[in-house]
Amino acid sequence: MKKIILLLVTLCCTGMLYAESPDKIKVGAYEENTTWKNTALDQTLLWDILQDPASRKVLSVNVQAERRIKNSENSDEQETLFVPAAPEITQQVVAYIQRALQEWRTNTNYFLPDNYKLPYVVVISQEEEDDFQEEQIIPYSVLITTDSDRRVVGRAGYWADGSRSAMLLPILRSLELYFSTKNRLAYITDDKQRRFVEQRMQNYLENYMHAAADMVANQYDRDHEKEYANFRDHDPLEAWTEKSFSPFARILRTVIIHEFGHHLGLGHGGSDTIMARSVNEKPSSKTHVTETDGQRMAVLACYIHNNQPDADEANSCTPYKKPHKK
Repeated sequence: MKKIILLLVTLCCTGMLYAESPDKIKVGAYEENTTWKNTALDQTLLWDILQDPASRKVLSVNVQAERRIKNSENSDEQETLFVPAAPEITQQVVAYIQRALQEWRTNTNYFLPDNYKLPYVVVISQEEEDDFQEEQIIPYSVLITTDSDRRVVGRAGYWADGSRSAMLLPILRSLELYFSTKNRLAYITDDKQRRFVEQRMQNYLENYMHAAADMVANQYDRDHEKEYANFRDHDPLEAWTEKSFSPFARILRTVIIHEFGHHLGLGHGGSDTIMARSVNEKPSSKTHVTETDGQRMAVLACYIHNNQPDADEANSCTPYKKPHKK
């Protein structure tokens, strides 16, 4: 019996988010579910991208990592704070989001008239903002944090006030700790402390490999120990990267594209789309934006276009029924 893979039930809501209380919007004969309330549609990424069409847009990705510190030496209470993620993590997260935005833009534009197409958006890390002062900066947050359900790869949604939350990628937590710890080694001269830090690095790497192997084993109905051995015997620090063809990179890519779709404004879709609520273990499971996803996003784009104060009522935006590929 085909089983539902819980790790890819990429929930887009927590107790503080309301992504699954959508409004319906209508554009002509089209009706679509969204992840936002109509009164807060200006909080979506799609809204930001479609404003001031003549300006060059830059999506500035701020990747932060969770840290927990004790309030005092004599107390077990911990304080949670967020710091800039390790550069290795930031670089790859930006690459994944760049791919996600490119896929969404391409497939959405197949269904939009020329004068209403989504513009090209440059994707950078927040550290690069100084090089883009002349462009319109759109901030986007990603948090590498823990999750109450270790099987969850990512989450995204909107806060109760309508503002979008950060994308959460708990699957990268141990890997981020590994890189951050590794980057400290250059500043450690004491041999004993160095050995201690190297051991912590190895523990973080082991945790990452076990979690990744568990997800791959569940998704493809494989043996966990064999998948772990595969990570261990090859280069585990390449298996998760955007350019990798590994099964784990496939899972991560799917989740990031899906969650990014929520922040653009799209609710869950059919089982044969990237916006499916969950991903079944079957060959037809989608790992890329489909034409159905693109058409749904085109409906949202037209809705935003048509509800601008200066909208051209005589030439309103209407999505195509079939993709116009050039």
